[in-house]
Amino acid sequence: MQQSTSPILSILDDILNNESCYQLAKQHKFIQRDSSKIRGHEFVKALVLPTQGSLEDSLNDICARMRQFNPDADISASALAQRINKTSAARFMKHIFEKVLQTAREKFEKQNPSLEGPLKTFNNIFIQDSTVFEINKKLSQYFPGTKRGGKKGGNTCKSQVKIDLIQNFATGKIEEVQIYEGKRPDQSLSDKIIGKLNKGDLVLRDLGYFKIEVFKTIMAIGAFFISRFPSHVKVYLNQNDPNPVNLGEHLNKYYKYQSIIDLQVWIGDERLKIRLIIYRIPKDIVRERLRKTNKSAKEMGRTTSKQKLALLEFSIFISNIPQDVITAEMIGTIYRLRWEVELIFKTWKSQLKLDILEGICLHRIQCLLWSRLSLVIIIAHITAGFFNCATAMCKGEISPTKLIHYLLKHGFLSQAIVNQTLEELELQMLRDMPRRLMKDKRNRTTMRQRVSEFEAYYGWCYAA
Repeated sequence: MQQSTSPILSILDDILNNESCYQLAKQHKFIQRDSSKIRGHEFVKALVLPTQGSLEDSLNDICARMRQFNPDADISASALAQRINKTSAARFMKHIFEKVLQTAREKFEKQNPSLEGPLKTFNNIFIQDSTVFEINKKLSQYFPGTKRGGKKGGNTCKSQVKIDLIQNFATGKIEEVQIYEGKRPDQSLSDKIIGKLNKGDLVLRDLGYFKIEVFKTIMAIGAFFISRFPSHVKVYLNQNDPNPVNLGEHLNKYYKYQSIIDLQVWIGDERLKIRLIIYRIPKDIVRERLRKTNKSAKEMGRTTSKQKLALLEFSIFISNIPQDVITAEMIGTIYRLRWEVELIFKTWKSQLKLDILEGICLHRIQCLLWSRLSLVIIIAHITAGFFNCATAMCKGEISPTKLIHYLLKHGFLSQAIVNQTLEELELQMLRDMPRRLMKDKRNRTTMRQRVSEFEAYYGWCYAA
């Protein structure tokens, strides 16, 4: 591939370089003979590069795309099946994924965080979350599933894949993305973020990752966190109290008329000193929560505790951010930034078809997973690069949905690779940005704007 000087799309030169792909393919024995028609790079490009509908293609379609990148790679679907269904192919694509992630990390180092308002308090904001999707049940021995993320009615999914993501909200940089079996609990992945943190960073995560030992480590680093608080964890009003407090009764007795409560407490058997931030929510939302809780408990054959029922009246968070740094009113708003990851997962599934993995061969499924995740990281890198351009040129935000659609619609990215016109594509994207790639202007503010403008959580949403 001809070396490109385009600052954003140049990542593709490093990742999809013909020679480096060939060497990796030989290293992992995906290619065993120098005379092989396949050189490695066309296989990677056919699986990774986005084109309209390509993510649901048959092996025949993949063969056709391989010929676009390398006319000599004229092989049949059955010949491709013999290659893609082997361990060597899965190892090869995993190495490509690791190269994509490493290259994106290195190129992101030059980008500056874009935090405003109260978010300027933090050096980085890390969001960790996971998504789960079902695959063919014949793969259950490799990817066992659970009821979590399963079908309606509580039916167990025999086989599921879990993708765990750590993203830096400040830059859009994907710090880590890994594949696990569906039954792997989020809590077991809670400490994966520790190696990413430095003093002054902030971590946002949901209940699944709640682990007091990890919170203690985050505090020891000098970093901060905001987390939802589970009802079963013990709360002590004083460090040496012999018994935990009944939190629901305590709040309704002493803070009956307060919509926001900010307490210093000690939690768990470890007696970790922490800040407890509580928002009282409207009655109609309490009723809806109660309905969902009773339904879930019935499906699981359980009885909901009185403590949990009492706490349905509140949205409760814990944090170690000092009160004089971030007020209780803003804690909930900042936490809502975590929903940015939910939008990312939605994009992965709706546009990049991450959850559509056809086949019953483990190695083929692994090839598809690593290639889709490589695409995810490439798209994130391109989006972040154009985010900075959009901010400077258009005074607005780039739309990841529109950008992906732009690249998928006519196979622009694949065509640019084939024709060696990455620079021309990037210039065209910059010209098209104001009209085709920006988020629509709305009266409703974005999450980033809400936080930057100090919009209090309780003033706009109680349902977190």
